Amino acid sequence: LLGCGEPPPRHILEDTSSLLTRFYYHFKRPADGQNYVVMNSMVPPSTPVHDLYDLKGSADDKFMVMGGKKVAQTHKRWFKLHWFAMEACCTGALPGDRRRYMAGKTRALHERFDMLPAADRQRIRESVRGDVAMLRSAGLMDYSLLVAVVKGAAGATADAFPPSGNGTKPVVVRSPAGDASYAFYVGIIDFLQGWSGGKKA
Repeated sequence: LLGCGEPPPRHILEDTSSLLTRFYYHFKRPADGQNYVVMNSMVPPSTPVHDLYDLKGSADDKFMVMGGKKVAQTHKRWFKLHWFAMEACCTGALPGDRRRYMAGKTRALHERFDMLPAADRQRIRESVRGDVAMLRSAGLMDYSLLVAVVKGAAGATADAFPPSGNGTKPVVVRSPAGDASYAFYVGIIDFLQGWSGGKKA
């Protein structure tokens, strides 16, 4: 955080449409010598989430919560070589958690959020472009676009949902069947990773 310097806070103050997470306080605890930060949550506290996307703009897009249930992050590793064979020919033999994780990654990768009004999609795109331009100029990488979807009653408006951690109202749309409303909370997180020998594009 200290290494980022002035660009992120200046950008947030100058661009009120920024989707970046806000950092309010930084301190070092003498007891363990560790650094800590106090930051806002993009999702309102104690709000049940229906879907939670962690989008990278790459094949690493994924679901954290899908249909109100947490998605176990069941990664494929070198010591699970039999999974490679299963995914090539017989995915039904994979553990259920791995199949659900893969299904979530595929859905997240291809999701276009067409249910959102065109004007709101364009506004979010412009905010993302502005934030990413600043992050690139500051040498920061590995950030994610967090999209949280909260389910509400049919006919509910933005006023019926709590504001985001940035104090903004969510975008609310009706379900195709008209039996529910969905509030979309969007923010950029995990952007304090600078370019180094340990991180490569």
